Amino acid sequence: MQRARANAFWTECEYVLPLAGNDLAAALTPLRADYGNDPTTNNGFVAGDYDEANGLSGNSGDYLGSGITPSSSLALYDVHVCAYTDKTGTDNDVAIGCADSLSTAFLLYIRHGGTTTYTDLWRRNYGGRIAATDTMGGGMRLMTRTASNRQDLYTGNGSTSFSSIANNTNTLIGSRPGRELHMMGNNEVGTPSNFFLSDMQWMSVGLSFDSTQASNYFNAVQEFNTILGRQS
Repeated sequence: MQRARANAFWTECEYVLPLAGNDLAAALTPLRADYGNDPTTNNGFVAGDYDEANGLSGNSGDYLGSGITPSSSLALYDVHVCAYTDKTGTDNDVAIGCADSLSTAFLLYIRHGGTTTYTDLWRRNYGGRIAATDTMGGGMRLMTRTASNRQDLYTGNGSTSFSSIANNTNTLIGSRPGRELHMMGNNEVGTPSNFFLSDMQWMSVGLSFDSTQASNYFNAVQEFNTILGRQS
């Protein structure tokens, strides 16, 4: 928190879940929750799925209910979504997501192992998607929309420098979904799906970051995870 306030990005961090603490209950308590559930609603995870050094291990059928509805809580042109994972491999999973239809979606879809990571804010494909080949494995994926025609996807970890790996300057098409945002899975028109099967160590949503704020945010989260022995 001290680093966040000193580097002027704490205001942008409206819902922050560091997945840390002595037990599962502590891990599901947000560091900050300007809206949404505090604690997050646990749907299926058990004590053995969590340890502080690795984070929360995903399972098919398990997800967290954030209590966040994008249409009422998140800004259309001023928004970020972030996830920090620890597992390498070939998992294809939605870290954070919800959708009403093709034209209303909020998704951060991580594909470890060299295939395409993408985000949809706020429409699938049709000019709304930003995507890039992602060879990093574990680490941070941060998507931020700073304008109707600007969004950036940043990645980084302990051995890979934090940088923007893709951007999109297409004018926004679509709108914000009116369903609960799921974490470690997707709320697909009211049905939980695309469950995140990797180890999750940090998640957040909120207002957008400029490039300096994004870098400072990454450094703070990386330092936090390093202190906890989380090596990505």
